[in-house]
Amino acid sequence: MINNYVKEDGGTLEGPHYWQYTFSNVIPSLYALARYKKQPFSIYKELLSKTGKFILSHLSQQDDGTILLPINDAHPGVHLKANIAYSFYELTGNEVWLSLYTKLLEKGYVSDDVFTLVASPLVEKIEGDTVIEQGIFEVTGQVDINRQGKDISKAHLHYCSGELYVGHSHQDKGSIILEAEGITLCPDCGAGYYHDANLSNLCCANNHSLFLPVFDNGKLARQPMEQYGGKIIRAELKDDYVTIVSDETKAWEEGLMKHSKRRIYSPCAEVYIIVDDVELYEEHNMKFLLNSFADYEEKEKGIFTADFDKCSLNVIPLNWECQVSNVRHIKDGEKQEVFQLELTTKKSGKHFNVTAITLAKNDQFKVKYIDDIIELTSNNYSISITINDNLVDVKEQ
Repeated sequence: MINNYVKEDGGTLEGPHYWQYTFSNVIPSLYALARYKKQPFSIYKELLSKTGKFILSHLSQQDDGTILLPINDAHPGVHLKANIAYSFYELTGNEVWLSLYTKLLEKGYVSDDVFTLVASPLVEKIEGDTVIEQGIFEVTGQVDINRQGKDISKAHLHYCSGELYVGHSHQDKGSIILEAEGITLCPDCGAGYYHDANLSNLCCANNHSLFLPVFDNGKLARQPMEQYGGKIIRAELKDDYVTIVSDETKAWEEGLMKHSKRRIYSPCAEVYIIVDDVELYEEHNMKFLLNSFADYEEKEKGIFTADFDKCSLNVIPLNWECQVSNVRHIKDGEKQEVFQLELTTKKSGKHFNVTAITLAKNDQFKVKYIDDIIELTSNNYSISITINDNLVDVKEQ
């Protein structure tokens, strides 16, 4: 059953919350089986260690790195379970799990179940930061990149793609989460509760940080459950430079997209160049959406800024002008307020939009247009962006 549930790359399609629910039920059985076979629990190392890396990469920076990212059908603010952390430490010997375990014990995040009696011994506290692992899961369609910048520390990019899963899946193929300085900047709204009237709305594409069509009749563009989903074409981290190429064409409803591709080029932890390349069967406006836990303000013409306590985030359309800008107020699954920036394009059958997201703590970026080259410069960086037809070249000078 577990071999069928876990993909070849160690990931699962339901999101980390249901991953945790699944293994909270499976691991006690494996403890019992190991004892029945008179074998150590480590006989299941090969079965489980690969999927352990998947969940370590899906930890948020929030609350000292002990919270799971709310992607797919996961709730915001859910902590990793202490008994899960200790079980994976026993399996792998990886002290990141032990550090997580002692933090969870100290914070009191301990379940009141039999699994806790089996797998939650008292141990000495392990000091140190939780290290969120890099994770490129091309089969599952999830990418997590963590880097230190020169101005921003501990920047974390999460990219969502992959197959749609009928049981627990959201219309989030092409969406991103951004974290820095120990806080979430650009969140996923996550899942709600069954008694919440907003439950089904949270799943919808328009509540995620996507590039999506706008219909004149007010109908919402959808990524239906019966569709295939998205696919990671390329994802790599090389010398601190991140490249992600993803094809989300088959995530959208039939007859809407001829192609829908999103690329991200990130030469440093402070800069993310997002390239949206879309061809539609009919002409539509498109909206560039980006969720934030801070409100946006257009402080400079064409630059939209969200100010946080520890840093600021800027959204800059580089090769296009938005026709209409708006900030939509929505609530996540725990009723936290989320501010969604909506930047609307011209109506067309083809869209090739290049947008920069920059993060700054003490060192803001300036934009310069020099012939065919766009420069983003700060005290620490000089980044050139060359756009030629449908080709984009992003370099740090």
